[in-house]
Amino acid sequence: MDVRKFSIPEILFGQGSLQYAALCAYRMGGEKVFLVSDTGLEKAGWVERVFSILRKEGLSWTYFNEINSNPRDYQVSEGAKRYLAEGCDVVMAIGGGSPMDAAKGIATVASNGGEVNDYEGANRIQQPLPPMVFMPSTAGSGADISQFAIITDSRRKVKMSIISRTLVPNISITDPVLLTTKPTELIISSAIDALSHAVEAYVSPIASTLTETQSLKAIDLILNHLPSPSRTVRWIPWRSCPARVLLPVWPSVTPAWGSIMPWPTRWAASWTWPTA
Repeated sequence: MDVRKFSIPEILFGQGSLQYAALCAYRMGGEKVFLVSDTGLEKAGWVERVFSILRKEGLSWTYFNEINSNPRDYQVSEGAKRYLAEGCDVVMAIGGGSPMDAAKGIATVASNGGEVNDYEGANRIQQPLPPMVFMPSTAGSGADISQFAIITDSRRKVKMSIISRTLVPNISITDPVLLTTKPTELIISSAIDALSHAVEAYVSPIASTLTETQSLKAIDLILNHLPSPSRTVRWIPWRSCPARVLLPVWPSVTPAWGSIMPWPTRWAASWTWPTA
């Protein structure tokens, strides 16, 4: 039997689990948090909610939101400079894949130096990263548990894949309540995204008994709760978030991206080079 390795963070899951974000940072020695998010989460009120949680536990913070969808290399550089200048000691991100990928890039550059482009490829990060606490607001990216970061190289106009065990966050906090403020179309698209990952994991040539079991359960949950959006769409996140049992699947399935279509197809369909 082949030897398999799975790299996943400590996971907090459940309604109201967001309230433990500051305690998680404090438990890892954090005194000043570098919080990464975006304007969408600000408008939904979740960034302010994290501020209040940090304030209650006596932690200070620096907030960084200067990122786009598909975060750019120069934005990561700016974030790393800010992290070091402010004397932060833990990285926290709340949002979808873009804030979390940006946070991984910032943590990498802040601790290893150079530019984020220096770490494109696999296993090029040599030094430990600062502690990372991630709180996903979508159900499809998997950035809160994966060993990958996708950053846009603004000069070459390509998406770089950075792959390292050190990119797996220390703690992932999945609070289903965060997803209730999402627009219906984003809830559905996230479910389709998660479904693509589940199918990909199941048909991967390096699938194992463990990943197959989790993949089939995820497919079942998503298909059972997706067909009636008019009645259940607000609770798709709550009822399908157990599909995050896919967490152990990511480290084994993502090397097989090229073997089937979901990820490359989704990127090709959505990718247009921005002017900013």
